[in-house]
Amino acid sequence: MRTLFVVSDLHLGGRPPAQAAGDAAPDAPPFRINHALPHLARFIRWVETQPGDTELVINGDFVDFLAEDDAGPAQAWTAREEDAIARLDQIVHRTSHVFDALRYFVQSGKRLTLLLGNHDPELSLPAVRHHLFGLLGRDVRFIYDGEAYRVGRVLIEHGNRYDRWNMLDFDGLRQERSLRSRGMPVPEEARADRFFTPPAGSRLVVDVMNHLKQRYRFIDLLKPETAAVLPLLLALEPDLWPTLDRLVRSPGLFAQYARDGLAAPGTPKQARHLAQQRRGQTLVDELERTVGAAAARPFIDEAGAVALLASGDVPLGQRAGAAGGERRGPAWGAMARSAAALLRMRVAALPERRLHQLHTALRALGEQDCSFDLERESPTYLDAARATAAGGFDVVVYGHTHLPKQIRLDSALYLNTGTWCDVMRMPPEIGLPYEAAGPALRRFVEALRTNDYRAYVCRYLTYARIAVDPQGHAPVTEAALHSYCGPGREASPPLTPLASGDGDA
Repeated sequence: MRTLFVVSDLHLGGRPPAQAAGDAAPDAPPFRINHALPHLARFIRWVETQPGDTELVINGDFVDFLAEDDAGPAQAWTAREEDAIARLDQIVHRTSHVFDALRYFVQSGKRLTLLLGNHDPELSLPAVRHHLFGLLGRDVRFIYDGEAYRVGRVLIEHGNRYDRWNMLDFDGLRQERSLRSRGMPVPEEARADRFFTPPAGSRLVVDVMNHLKQRYRFIDLLKPETAAVLPLLLALEPDLWPTLDRLVRSPGLFAQYARDGLAAPGTPKQARHLAQQRRGQTLVDELERTVGAAAARPFIDEAGAVALLASGDVPLGQRAGAAGGERRGPAWGAMARSAAALLRMRVAALPERRLHQLHTALRALGEQDCSFDLERESPTYLDAARATAAGGFDVVVYGHTHLPKQIRLDSALYLNTGTWCDVMRMPPEIGLPYEAAGPALRRFVEALRTNDYRAYVCRYLTYARIAVDPQGHAPVTEAALHSYCGPGREASPPLTPLASGDGDA
């Protein structure tokens, strides 16, 4: 039997907070989201001490090229191999004790297997791959061509294959590696048709989210991330509406998002030239989709006031119902009244009305949210797990979502190994009526506004331990999630938080 220890989403890299102390460089916020590096190094050394045939599997997003900007601005795709190697070396420098632990692990004769994720596809480029092997050792298995990793009756894959924001174009990546392995340049004018283009999610991170993180650093951490971030940002700063709406309307970004979907559970469409851009997609549509029409309505009404303020037609202090409103018609008058109210609201740090509408939106989200429920998962990933388990697997393991899961399917066990990065949980009081939830919500929003949200951050440090016959002759005898909480607590129950502040600071 072989014992597998599976982790994912380490996201090694990114500038640590110490380099942005006091916001000396406001244009360079700390992008590191893994603050448990000493624990990770200790975990690797602990796995090395386990008896018998032991294998450590790092199931995608091992490092994070999207968080590295010291060797030039962060890019959705670092196409030049020498630039990617420079970024990798910077990551190794910042996380040297983890790479040292991995190198000793390989030298001890234990098995190390790496899978590609959507934040580190540069690792598959020939020169970068060989450089990585030089850092870790040559006896490393690296699966980087879109295949899943099969060990007996266990199937392991990162999971971004089922996320239309983050599907990798492996055909284009293969064409690119083919040229680079021969020392030939990739013709950039042909990239869109023949070579690798990063997924829409990577472009979203670099072109939009990294800029927003200059003001609000919680964006990487909050769960549920895609649904909760929109109303939070709009409540904190309504003038972000035009920026976010331009993002949603972006032809290239959403055309790619619409194109890269699933033909059936577990079966992505072809990566190129299949679907057209969704018609009429706006921020209104996106808000209504995530929080529902009723909860989205206050934000939509406020958007009209923001647009009017941006036009300069409502000077500071204008009263509701000013004469200009009547001259321009009833619609403009209503907008002017809303704009005047918004101007008054912005005098206070946390306007009560805006808090109320935010509570409505987040409470609507919470009724459906299963982020931190071990036994509930998004149908997208659960349907894919069922489909792949039908290939004769006892255990299916994903990562990617940063959310640990352990769910019994009809004939198999589905595990998601979560992340070793920080995650943020919204206050549980948000599910209560506003009268009871208001104080907790106010504290939460103020923490986000001032970038002092430590009270809401958790580190779960999840891994899967699986005992498997590598030949597949016998069924899997052990498969479970655990949280690593340090020496003496190496196999804590899943979703056991690491002690607050117990990391690399």
